[in-house]
Amino acid sequence: MSMFMEGEDVPRDFLVVAISCLDIAMLSEDVTEEQVREKCERAKNPGEGLRPAAGVAVLPAMVEVAVEAMKNSPVRTIVAAGGFPEGTLSITRRQPEVKRAIRLGADEIDTVFNWRAFLSGAEAQAWEEIAATAKWMRGKKLKVILETGALGTPEKIKEATNLAIVAGADFVKTSTGTVEPGATEETARPMLEAVAEHHAKTGKMVGVKFSGGITDGVEAMDFMSMVIGILGLAFLSPHTFRLGSSSLFENILRELE
Repeated sequence: MSMFMEGEDVPRDFLVVAISCLDIAMLSEDVTEEQVREKCERAKNPGEGLRPAAGVAVLPAMVEVAVEAMKNSPVRTIVAAGGFPEGTLSITRRQPEVKRAIRLGADEIDTVFNWRAFLSGAEAQAWEEIAATAKWMRGKKLKVILETGALGTPEKIKEATNLAIVAGADFVKTSTGTVEPGATEETARPMLEAVAEHHAKTGKMVGVKFSGGITDGVEAMDFMSMVIGILGLAFLSPHTFRLGSSSLFENILRELE
């Protein structure tokens, strides 16, 4: 349920923060090099008085284009690698894709948790694939897409979140956007609770990323409010909080206008 009444304007400060925490997704197979370059420029310079977006996410084929476009910029090059969007690649098949992206200059890797193996009882396999990927990161950020909509129950979402964190995830993420439901309050809450409990026990701030169907400022602000309520205001930073979308960036810019 939204914290905003229908027709109510979202406070500008929230929208400004949302832009700075936004990973702009360009994950279609038919995206062109020119489109990637244009979006990278928009991400670096969203408008007067606005901080750059957090990152631009591309498929492995576009990593060199994005890295070059982002040179001398704080905007992160994010590569969806290691079996996106299915998450079923074996370790030996994940490795070349992830290592190539890092070698070519990717700042972050968004990889998909093997939720099918996890749900079938092969938790050790799902853990091993993430743990192996974490070892290849060379100091770069690893964001693990849990596919919360497929996991089914809050208990399974929380269990998968804990597994990914222990395996080495720097961020946990809701959805690839290809499985319904994507990011919802029901799928996000158990993930946030697991991150909060881990933080309370260890002091480590694992990041959270919400993606999958977030299209406007009201929806973005609802997730930001959940983060503040469960994790605390300190988490509301690009270092520990992201929103992922292909359309949200332009929609928020229109709302700001």
